[in-house]
Amino acid sequence: MIRSFTATSLRCLQRHSRDIGQLTVGSVSRECIDNLQIQVAEIRTEVKIQFKEVFARVKRLEAIMIGASASIIAMLFSILRKI
Repeated sequence: MIRSFTATSLRCLQRHSRDIGQLTVGSVSRECIDNLQIQVAEIRTEVKIQFKEVFARVKRLEAIMIGASASIIAMLFSILRKI
């Protein structure tokens, strides 16, 4: 995603450098900024989704670790009761 972000920014600047006589700096920068804002929104959404997925995985691992710890404690307790 970052590669496309940089590539699009460069394409925007290259396209406007050829037509610099016809365009004003304001229109060029406004168009580039609009493109960048769209890309930033896409990246934010993607990061948000990835963060939710990572958080769900951590919660699942936490539940597995708690279950494993409980079974280990139960086995150790049963061994102590037999002694």
